[in-house]
Amino acid sequence: MKNRLSILLVMVLCTFIITASAQDRDSLMMKKYRYDVGYLRIRNIGLPFSGIMNTSIQADTVFMYNAWDSTMTFDFRDIPEYITCEMIPDSLEPKQEGKMVVTYNAPLKGDFGRLVGYFFFYTNESEDNKKRIILSPDIKEDFSSLTEEELQNTPTIEFSETTFDFGTIPQGEKITHNYSFKNTGKRTLSIRSAKGSCGCTKAEVLTTDVEPGETGEIPVRFDSNRKKGKQKYTVTVISNDLNNPKVVLKITGEVMIEEPHNE
Repeated sequence: MKNRLSILLVMVLCTFIITASAQDRDSLMMKKYRYDVGYLRIRNIGLPFSGIMNTSIQADTVFMYNAWDSTMTFDFRDIPEYITCEMIPDSLEPKQEGKMVVTYNAPLKGDFGRLVGYFFFYTNESEDNKKRIILSPDIKEDFSSLTEEELQNTPTIEFSETTFDFGTIPQGEKITHNYSFKNTGKRTLSIRSAKGSCGCTKAEVLTTDVEPGETGEIPVRFDSNRKKGKQKYTVTVISNDLNNPKVVLKITGEVMIEEPHNE
């Protein structure tokens, strides 16, 4: 009888230890993988691709954990052509860790500056099977292939002003201001991109290539719809100016909401 009781106590104790160990591991995994979408837990949902150049094909990693009691499989349909994904391993067993290697093809993307985007992938879960990964590379121009002569005779971008204050305007009004610049360098200046910091601020590149001594303009349009109070936005201009490849233009002012007139 005593032997049976001892065996029972040992079995209960073992079960308790196993359960406690499993709970400790689950708790550890919850802390290690902070984000959850369905049963998939993810350590990092954003990839910055630090130091990426316009000539680079660069890989970054998303670390994952399957908190499900079933094997999880992955589907990468409809991702952008400049992105490739590989799961290591191909599928995740219950309570297994793994990683997704995401490769960003900057030459295929063909853009410059800070680019914030995302792509979706899918798992075999019945619910919450659509997952999103955020991409935020800051693509810089690779000047390493320039000759000594090209390095000594660089294009130079000089703006007549980098800040414009539109004063006070009523809500809903649209303001356009042209930022003028000149190429004071010795080679053709190429404007790679001009992007606003908000959807309300849009920039247009009228002339992509500006020869030495010539001038150009970048019209910036601000839409005050749904805005109120003090405003401050920026437009980042990327060019092939080796010494000053990124110029930040500022647009400021105040938007007033007109009170309705009582008759």
